[in-house]
Amino acid sequence: MKRFNDNLLFWVFLLISISSQAALTKPTLVYPANNANNLPTGIQLNVKNSNGTSYIFEYATSSNMANATRIDVAKASFNTRHWINKLKLNTTYYWQSKALSSSDSPDWTSIWSFTTANQLQKYYPSSTGATFTNSKIYLSCYRAQPYDSFELQLDTQSSFSSAVLRKVIIPDTFKSNYIEYFHQDLFYGTNYYWRYRGIQSGTPRLSPNILSHLF
Repeated sequence: MKRFNDNLLFWVFLLISISSQAALTKPTLVYPANNANNLPTGIQLNVKNSNGTSYIFEYATSSNMANATRIDVAKASFNTRHWINKLKLNTTYYWQSKALSSSDSPDWTSIWSFTTANQLQKYYPSSTGATFTNSKIYLSCYRAQPYDSFELQLDTQSSFSSAVLRKVIIPDTFKSNYIEYFHQDLFYGTNYYWRYRGIQSGTPRLSPNILSHLF
């Protein structure tokens, strides 16, 4: 009788274990929202609500996820995020995710899409017409493919044609999610305009919108 009870407990434990493994849930896609557009070329993929121990993210330029880039990410306490950068301008991307455990993996989530902007996007300062009390500042934009360097222009005229126009070429060192340059010795009480553009093999491409800031 004791052996029968031991066997029964074993099968009950086994059923509970199998049931627990089968309960692994798909994550919920959070950001970017499905069909979002005009996004910068550096963004965070964000998922939540899975009882897995880690996640896999995939993103691609094909809706069938052909040649997708795959990323393994450890689970965070609530939302799990992974930063992807140097995306192409004016391009639609598709992405999906699934959770993993030590013994199981559910199906992929549904596939969402987002489209990047057709011009380089500012990173900092993030608003137009901002006022600063310092005569020096970092000016930065998101990285983008296929550029190997970037040109920053800073001027007191929106035409970028004054005698005090500053031009700086900044190589892409691939060390950050954005390109930045530290400008000093600016004039107080002066309205400045600034913009970035990508350079591929010495040829400028796709200048961003003109952004106005008062220093």
